[in-house]
Amino acid sequence: ILLAYLYLKLVLLVFRNPRKYIKETYRLAILYLILLNKVKRVRTL
Repeated sequence: ILLAYLYLKLVLLVFRNPRKYIKETYRLAILYLILLNKVKRVRTL
């Protein structure tokens, strides 16, 4: 639930100020994917 909330918040920020947040959201998206991969690995272990 928390992850979904943060994701929606990011989307809203992007729609409000696209040019300003493109780079930041790109970094956050990468971090988000890394976190998801770590969570999946933990669950599989």
